[in-house]
Amino acid sequence: IKLLVDNVSTLVVCSAGLSRTPCIAAGAISILSQTAPEECLKTISDHQRLDVSSSLWSDVLKVFSQLDLGKI
Repeated sequence: IKLLVDNVSTLVVCSAGLSRTPCIAAGAISILSQTAPEECLKTISDHQRLDVSSSLWSDVLKVFSQLDLGKI
């Protein structure tokens, strides 16, 4: 998140880019834009094909719900 806040170009990569990359990117974008993670993932899916792991997405949402966004 700090890299994005500091306006540093950031690359998030996994082997296929269909699940881990969009999940983590959607979570980061959600935190920065104060937009629902689901909406961010939907925006990403509008631009590329996804095959999101439901267990990973559940974990991302769990972490998101536990964050104190006022401290970020």
